[in-house]
Amino acid sequence: MRLLGLPLFAMLVGSAVFSQSNTSGDIAGIVTDPTRTSIGNAYVLIENLTTGFRQAAATSRAGTFRVPLLPPGDYQVTVSASGFQIVKATAAVVVGGTAPVNLTLPVKTKFTSVDVWEESTRVELENGDIQSVFDANTIENLPNPGGDITFYPQLVAGADHPCISFQIGASFASNSRTQIF
Repeated sequence: MRLLGLPLFAMLVGSAVFSQSNTSGDIAGIVTDPTRTSIGNAYVLIENLTTGFRQAAATSRAGTFRVPLLPPGDYQVTVSASGFQIVKATAAVVVGGTAPVNLTLPVKTKFTSVDVWEESTRVELENGDIQSVFDANTIENLPNPGGDITFYPQLVAGADHPCISFQIGASFASNSRTQIF
């Protein structure tokens, strides 16, 4: 009888020692959108806030994830998915436990802002002429295909290309006046 008790004792002590050798914990949860629909294939990043240790995972089709065998400590859980805003949460992992982290990702919104600033042009109240001035620097830096001097009057606001009459050194017609210096 004594020989039977020894293997039984070894089995009980061995299983007790084995169960106490677990030195890690898990983080698990589910990722959903604002309508509580699960988000599959979301990127989950687990980072230990003390050591900087990182481990990545992805959610299943059902939106669930589990990151096992994490050393005990405080972790930051970052979840991102296409079309959703990034969400972060913290979790404390304890030995032998599972820290639940269930997150809802808000839908990403796209805002496009366009600011238009324009200086007002001088309004000629006496007549309908529009006046433009090109200085030497402007003429030198403007692209001019073929070096044609008649190209510049086409840049004047309101100028009608086929009807432009050209006068050297003075102004350009078609109800637009341009002076070249």
